[in-house]
Amino acid sequence: MCIKQDNYIPKYSEEAFLARAKIIDDDIRLKIYVEDYGKEYLYETIINSITDNYIKNKFLVIGLGSKNSVKKEFKDNFNKNAIYIVDGDFDRFLDKDKLIDDENFIYLRTYNIESNYIDDENIIRFIKGKIKKTDLEVKKIIKLEEWHNSLKISLFELFIYFCYIQKYSIGVKNVGNGFNFYFNDNLEFNERYYEMLEELKKSDLDFSRKVKDLKNKVLDVILEKEEFICGKYLLTSLSNYLRIKIDKKVTFKSDDLEWALISNIRKDKLYYIEEVLNNRLKFKKG
Repeated sequence: MCIKQDNYIPKYSEEAFLARAKIIDDDIRLKIYVEDYGKEYLYETIINSITDNYIKNKFLVIGLGSKNSVKKEFKDNFNKNAIYIVDGDFDRFLDKDKLIDDENFIYLRTYNIESNYIDDENIIRFIKGKIKKTDLEVKKIIKLEEWHNSLKISLFELFIYFCYIQKYSIGVKNVGNGFNFYFNDNLEFNERYYEMLEELKKSDLDFSRKVKDLKNKVLDVILEKEEFICGKYLLTSLSNYLRIKIDKKVTFKSDDLEWALISNIRKDKLYYIEEVLNNRLKFKKG
């Protein structure tokens, strides 16, 4: 059943999503099942960007609404000519033994697909079009190194705490609260962040050691801190940061920044998905 809400993608039951998957045209050469219903266009754009010409537009992206639905479709209706892509979330650090081990089932090596968008050159190109300055001038104005060295570091620490909350089943809301719940207008942690931190410290006398161990485990696995951070937090923080740095008379929509980053995503960010398409599904040129 569809529940309609203003400015919101309709919600369907898991059964409805799976039924939808079954009636999709079977003549499509490759089906790509993903979590995000309503964002099929996004995955289509990204996959066309990271793959060679002989793969472009020879696939169909099917959003099933949740990670569980993608897993269920994989287990109940496995198709060797399909791939199944789900968010990485904290699975590598919390549920590694429960990960599906199959060449056609891909866990993103980042928290979610949005975590792959950040790229300095693309950010500079976007802002350049807004403020009409040269690359060098844009770099001096927005000083992206400040975002990388301060705000991104803060986000990484926040997500270590979120991971701790989920690992030890602490009854505290976390990722779903969103960026603005934990940061003030100056992009610094607010009272709600410190209240959460105090609550976590009180929950376990061994809190500091456990957090340190978890952080070391994470750093041993990831290559870049942004891999571990929800892309929605990264994008919101980046948009807010850029608005502070540029002339207040110049405005831009966060959605426009996001689309600019998606449209120019670096191929190497998701090379492992391309490898599945090229090698494991045996695509041939021509």
